[in-house]
Amino acid sequence: MSNIDVKNIEDRKDKLENSYVPIKISKILDEAKELDRVETYVINGVTNEVIKYNPVFDELKINEILKEIQEKIEYIEKNNINFPKDDDEFYKYVCFLMIKKFTHFSSEIADDLETQLAQMNALFRLGYFELIIGEIFNQDEIARVINKVENLLVLADRLESLKLDAQLEAQAVLQKMIGEQNPTKTKPESTNKMKK
Repeated sequence: MSNIDVKNIEDRKDKLENSYVPIKISKILDEAKELDRVETYVINGVTNEVIKYNPVFDELKINEILKEIQEKIEYIEKNNINFPKDDDEFYKYVCFLMIKKFTHFSSEIADDLETQLAQMNALFRLGYFELIIGEIFNQDEIARVINKVENLLVLADRLESLKLDAQLEAQAVLQKMIGEQNPTKTKPESTNKMKK
């Protein structure tokens, strides 16, 4: 590389570094106001029925969804509940939790799983579920939540695998310790040889 090339690279690097603008807390506070914004979607102009929703999903509420998923998984395992039956049903439930956290339904949707499933199915059967998830919510926001849920599941699988590995290793160490404390006595070879 020639000296001219090196100088050009250094000049461009200096210009880039000098063009960076540190973000200001005032800008962050203005952006945070967007998280509280509520929009209204008219579902029936005759009866004036609407769905109120947050167009931008708040990270705190997304974390609440992740926490609720963890709690429900523990509850399902503890009580041997046959839910979800497949991935589609699981992701349908994740979308239901988005409806819970990012619409006006948040105050009406139950916390217990059994009631939630009944509410989810009613929303689905009447077409409101598809309307909210497919039309009202921003698909990028939905994808952001799904991505975080998938990351959570991957992490949970890794932790479960590490837990299993640690248990196996502990069992191996325990077996080795037991073996060292109680060495098996070797039987002396029999002096009686089989006669032909």
